[in-house]
Parts: sequence; C-alpha cells; structure tokens
Amino acid sequence: MKKILAGMLYRLFRGFEVWALIALLLFSSFFLFERMNSHDVVNGHCTQMLSGGKVTDFDGPEDVREYCYANMDIDVSYAYKYNNMPLEPELYAKIRNSFIPSETEALTSVIMDLPIFPVMLIAIFIPVFFGRMFSDGTIRNLITSGHSRGRIYFTSLLLAMVIDTLMMLISVGMVALFCLYFRWLPPVWLPVDLPLLLLDLFLLYIVSALCIAVLFVSKKMTATFAVGFVMFAWVLFPFDATIMAVVLESYTCTANENREFFDNVKEKGMVSVEYSFVLQDYNLIMECDGATLGKRESSLKPAVKNSLIACIYSSPLCASHSLKYYFDYFEYRLTKDGLVGLNLAVDVLWMLIPTAAGYLIFRKKELI
Repeated sequence: MKKILAGMLYRLFRGFEVWALIALLLFSSFFLFERMNSHDVVNGHCTQMLSGGKVTDFDGPEDVREYCYANMDIDVSYAYKYNNMPLEPELYAKIRNSFIPSETEALTSVIMDLPIFPVMLIAIFIPVFFGRMFSDGTIRNLITSGHSRGRIYFTSLLLAMVIDTLMMLISVGMVALFCLYFRWLPPVWLPVDLPLLLLDLFLLYIVSALCIAVLFVSKKMTATFAVGFVMFAWVLFPFDATIMAVVLESYTCTANENREFFDNVKEKGMVSVEYSFVLQDYNLIMECDGATLGKRESSLKPAVKNSLIACIYSSPLCASHSLKYYFDYFEYRLTKDGLVGLNLAVDVLWMLIPTAAGYLIFRKKELI
C-alpha cells in the first residue's frame, strides 16, 4: 500500500489537480468571509426582546467587535443556554433586556455552509484525478504488476479522505481567523460546534466514498461526476426538508393547550421554559410549570409518520438541514438530545455501505 500511495502522491503533486484544488479553496475564503461579514449580527442589526415581551428591530454599533458578549459583561457560554434551557431569572433578564449579538447564530450558520465548496471540489477532483488513472492504464498496470485490487481501491479512498481532511482543516482555520478578527472566542462554542464540524467532515468522506465506488465500478468519469453533482445539489437544496415540513406540520394542538402554556409563561416568564427534542417523534416541545406545548398527536397515521421520520434520519444532512431550516437557535438542544449523534452514526453507514459494495464489485470486475 505504501508504494501505491507514494506513486499516487508523486502523480498528484506533478499534476495540476492539487494546485487547482488549493487555489480554489483559498479563493472560497473570500466568500466565507463575506458570508460572515454580511450577517445581521456582524452588521449590528438584530431583534431585541423587551421586558414587556414586545419584539422590535434594533440597530447596534457599526463594528461588531464593540458589542461582543465579552464587552457586555455576559458570559458567552450562556449563549446556547439562553434559547434552550432555563437560566437564573436575573441572568435571563439581563440577556433578554440587552441588545443580544447572537454570535453563536452567526458562527453556526457558517458551519452549516462550510462544506459547500469542499464538496464541490472533491466531487470534481475524484473523477478528474482517479479517472485519468483508469483512462491512461495506470490502474491496469498496478494490477498486472501484482498489487491487489483491494490495496489499490482502499489506497485511493484513503488519499481522497486525506484531501477531505486537509480541506476541512483549511476551512476551519479560515473560520478561526475570522472569529479572532471579530474578537469571538472559539473555545466557548466547542462543545456544540465540534460535533457539527465532524458532521461536515463526514459529509466529505461520504461524497468521496460514493464517488470512488462509482468510478471503480463503472470506470466512467461522467457517472462519477453525476453522483458528485447530486450530492452537491443535496447540500444546496434541502430535498429532505420537505419531508421534515410534512412531519412537523402534522402536529396539531388544541386552543386549551396553547392557553394553559402561555398563561403559565405569562405568570412565570420565559425563564421557566424547558425545551427538549423528542427524537422518536422528530419534534421540539416546550414545558412551563406542568403545561406542555408541542407534545401532541400527529395527524398522520403512525406507519406513515414513522416511515417519514425514518427517511429524515437516514439523510446524511439531517442535523444540518434541521438546524438550518426548522430549529435554528437550538443547536445546543439538538446536540444534547441525540439528533447530532444519530446523524453521525448514519453518516458512518453512508461511508461503509458504498465502500463495501464498490470494493466487492471492483474485485470481481474485469478491466476492459
């Protein structure tokens, strides 16, 4: 395997692909910075919750660095907890009655979009680089010289995953530099953001595993490009979000349930609200002094609902699309209640199944 890998690395650095890859990835940093710099929080604009429960738009300082949590005498570690779990009344009131620069919202939204360029780049790189190895006879020569098909296949996959990891490290490094520029402290968000970053990395591994499998089975660059394009489109366009909407909209509640919950909130305050994500129902519920909002029956038949939820959880982009389109501000809760962990486990299956299938077929397939 070392000789095969050394040969591929020699070929890689002599070719144009890796340099084009690095150049495009660095070029994407401009779009990444613009993504962060154009966020409402960075521009000093957000929604302010007043003590009377009213909501109003609020324009803050022009420079986001002037109103970081650290400069407001508020511990940033409470940023996640504010919208996810009860806090001490004084602390809750202090945050609610202040201009809240949701640094976590800005950073999480960037993390959700972080794999867009790497997915596109690896989906192009694999058919171009490894496809040429098929077209110029390199793969055939490796086999006839005594190298096993398994070593060739897994060395190719290993090289692709190493490139995935390096692209993700470069992207994360750029985000870290931008955080320092905005005077945000990345360690504050690590308990939640590390699993989300791992989801991004696993998504790149999935694209690589699928593309390698299709290329080694079909030996066609066009088929590999098609698979990569589908995965890239899946990142950009939430095919699974429609199913999520059907399930979430199927939960109905009575007027009495609404009234009891909001009466309790009016009496006790939002500080007493406890949030939880029910994994088996794909539903976020809120509880306040014994009254629950969200824990209700679905209008769908159980078999239909369970099938749709199974489809949602089978998506490698389940957590990302859930946070991006339906449960923004609840990344702490979705991570704590198991959705992110479940998504990571599903991603492992997405890597293993095409890899096993691709290897088994390639091992028995004749090279033409």
